[in-house]
Amino acid sequence: MKNLFKNSIYAFAFGDAYGENPHFPYIWTDDTSLTLSLIDAFSKSKGIYLFKKNLYKNIKDYFEKGKFSPYKIPFKYGKTTYKSIKRKKGLKSEFSCGNGSAMRALPLGFLLFKKSLLRRSRYNHVQSAITHAHLRVLVGCDIYVEFAQSLIKYKDKNTALKDLRKKMDILTNFYGKNYFSYFKEYEDIFKPDFYKKAPPKSSAFIVDTIKCIFYSVFNAKDIFTCLKISSKFKGDPDTICAMSMGLYGILEVFPKVYFKKLKSYHLIEKTLNLIRL
Repeated sequence: MKNLFKNSIYAFAFGDAYGENPHFPYIWTDDTSLTLSLIDAFSKSKGIYLFKKNLYKNIKDYFEKGKFSPYKIPFKYGKTTYKSIKRKKGLKSEFSCGNGSAMRALPLGFLLFKKSLLRRSRYNHVQSAITHAHLRVLVGCDIYVEFAQSLIKYKDKNTALKDLRKKMDILTNFYGKNYFSYFKEYEDIFKPDFYKKAPPKSSAFIVDTIKCIFYSVFNAKDIFTCLKISSKFKGDPDTICAMSMGLYGILEVFPKVYFKKLKSYHLIEKTLNLIRL
């Protein structure tokens, strides 16, 4: 599990860097920095309250000190994330439904792999609401993390998608009609013909991002075609590429030679080694 975790996060980081600049794909952005901040917060926390407190501090330190950044300065960031940290409260408006909390959520699929679905969802909602508190975003985070957890379990895209559908039915029954109403915005990912059509609209809007990620993963034949497909989305390509590659890194080994080319590779390695799996 530890090696799979590392492979997934390194594939995520490389996708982040490649999506940002395919001509020099070694400098990762806030996607990776805030993913590392979540891993670090989890490693230092006993219980969900401390996890929330430590994650907030880590994100704040990213903005103020460049913590977890390859250049020790905040290299890119979303407006919602920045405003939320300044206000000390996650934003809930229709205009704050970006992908900024989903992009850091992947590690929860590993860190809470053996925990219950509802416990993973609870952690996921807590981490998201630090910056992105709208229910639409919480649903998107659940979809992403639960698909990752299913991929870890089954190592097969189609089986994982069927398992995801079952888990989302459980969550919609548990959370109620408001949760279900937003879940319906994502339902295209469960339709076979969705993957045969032209690529979906791409943007930093959470629903668009999730659809682009699933389109990339299910149309890819291997990890390098996943990199190629996901990096072609013009709207927020670093995040779409990172999140897609993080998932495909569960299915296929990504050559270590690429990991070691990443700027501040040892910072990523040091953070990953905080976790015992």
